[in-house]
Amino acid sequence: MTTPPESPFSAVLIARVVQEVLRRLPAEIVFTSAEKPPTHSVSSSGGDQSPSLVGKLITLKSITELPAGTRQILVRYDAVITPSAREAAADSGITFVRKSLVSTKIQAKLVIGRADCRRDVSTLTSAIAAAVSASQQLPASGLEDTLLAMALHVSRDGFRGILLSGRPALAVVVANRNNALRAITADTSSKIEKAIEQCGANVLVMNPDDFSSGALVRACIDFVGRETVEPPIELKITASPCACSTHSHF
Repeated sequence: MTTPPESPFSAVLIARVVQEVLRRLPAEIVFTSAEKPPTHSVSSSGGDQSPSLVGKLITLKSITELPAGTRQILVRYDAVITPSAREAAADSGITFVRKSLVSTKIQAKLVIGRADCRRDVSTLTSAIAAAVSASQQLPASGLEDTLLAMALHVSRDGFRGILLSGRPALAVVVANRNNALRAITADTSSKIEKAIEQCGANVLVMNPDDFSSGALVRACIDFVGRETVEPPIELKITASPCACSTHSHF
């Protein structure tokens, strides 16, 4: 029996040749359009080696474009992750880590007030203020006094307002008697977002009993961090002032 002649090329040598060929090939040949590493949706997170998805909506495509071997990705604190994206991430052993806006203060102007609350909410107002560097807390007072002070900050200094109240519907009606305020209220974050978009709200009234502490603070942070929405034409029409003297005018 004869043995086959020994190959003059060892496995190590072949591997080196392949690596050198790949190194010399242009990038567009090595990567097809479907295989090119993403450049638009993934950003570096500084010293952290985890990639960061900057968009608010995380889809299956976002996951498939991640670099091979990814085990953790940073997403916005308010990111919306589709079910297919969650399944793909789970299958690949990828975990989502939401960034915290509480730890990174927002550069926005905010005035925080409270009125007619059924319990002490000073801890909540302090938590909101801690997340927004340019914020002011109004002293606890009656509803009309609090809203009047808030209106001054909103109209004069461009502040946005957060009002915690045990009677949110009443507070909204009273607030909107002032032309400087566009107040809204809702009992879920999604409803709040829709209401803000409809009227370009600059005051958010929330009942602290309708939210957990964390959800309430996050909703306030999201409200302050939103881009300014132009109010609809209906709200730009100034009503004729009441000239009577039979009731008080806010």
